[in-house]
Amino acid sequence: MAFLRGARMGLVTLVALVLQTTLFTDLRIGGVAPELVLAVAAMAGFVAGPSSGAWAGFWMGLAYDVVLETPLGLAGLAFCIVGYVAGLAGETAFRPTWWYAAGSVAVSSVFGVIVFAIVSTLVGQNAVVSGSLLRVVIGVAILNALLAPAIMGVVRWSYGRPRELRVAT
Repeated sequence: MAFLRGARMGLVTLVALVLQTTLFTDLRIGGVAPELVLAVAAMAGFVAGPSSGAWAGFWMGLAYDVVLETPLGLAGLAFCIVGYVAGLAGETAFRPTWWYAAGSVAVSSVFGVIVFAIVSTLVGQNAVVSGSLLRVVIGVAILNALLAPAIMGVVRWSYGRPRELRVAT
């Protein structure tokens, strides 16, 4: 069962990376593109818990690092933290709903972009932090929240639906 779950998450990561590096590089709203890989890492934590979210975020971030022009491990570290924090948010919900998941992904995306920017600055990648960081943070949060219901379905499939979520309250 663990192998199947890992294979499914690997497939989800690959699809997210392909979409991020092809479709979403050109699909921008206000100059900001959604961070699909970050949103999937956050949703993995939300759906499967902090530990699974941290591991999923680390491996997804590491895979994303291969295509980024930043030091290897930078996105892995940031996404690991995001997956863990989103997992904590998922655990605090008694019966999480789709809108709670979307809000959690939005907050996790804000947190993830800021953590990525801070860690990038610490390792000398000053180009990541620019005057438009606030616009990017808000744009990524909104776009990732809009994608969250679809991402939730895919991530729940990859984990074998560990928790049932209500459609509405």
